[in-house]
Amino acid sequence: MLLDMRNLIAASLPLVVLGARKRDVSPSATFQLYAYGDGFGGLPLFYADGLAYIGDPSLANSSEAAVVICKS
Repeated sequence: MLLDMRNLIAASLPLVVLGARKRDVSPSATFQLYAYGDGFGGLPLFYADGLAYIGDPSLANSSEAAVVICKS
């Protein structure tokens, strides 16, 4: 029974992909990076004093802390 369920899920994956919306991949598209791990998730990645950190950049002891934003 478990094997049949896995086969059903695996067989339906192409349908899920075909039904997905296309994201904006224009040269001006940007996205932000987030950190995930055991016990935490969705913390923004930010840059301060030459190093990358995760958390709230407004709580950093740096006047130049900035959230990492990437261009595609």
